[in-house]
Amino acid sequence: MADESAVNWALVNDMLDRGKKIPAIKHYREAVGCGLREAKTAIDIREEQGRSSLLISASRRALVHSNVQEAEFKLSNARRFASAAHRDVIDQVFETLNKLMVEVGSGLGDYE
Repeated sequence: MADESAVNWALVNDMLDRGKKIPAIKHYREAVGCGLREAKTAIDIREEQGRSSLLISASRRALVHSNVQEAEFKLSNARRFASAAHRDVIDQVFETLNKLMVEVGSGLGDYE
C-alpha cells in the first residue's frame, strides 16, 4: 500500500464533487508516486466511499425525521390530556425536537 500522507484529500473530494476524476487521479499519482492503475483504483474507492457516505447521511436524516414525526404525534396526543405543568414540559420537548430537525434539515413547524 502506498503512503498517502501527501495526498490532499480535501482537494480530491472537491475534484470528485465537481466531476473532475482525471485531475484527482493525476493529483494522487503525483502525491504518492504510483502508477496509473493504483491511482485510479484509489480514487475509485474514494469516490465510492463518498457516495456511500451520502447515502448513509440521507438514510440517517430520514430515520431521524421519521422518529421525530412519531414522537411529535405521540406528544401532541399526550398534550391534550396533560395538566398545565406537563404541557410546559411537553412544549420544551417539542422545542428540542424542532432544534434537532433543523439540524438535520427540516423543522417541525407548529405542533398545536
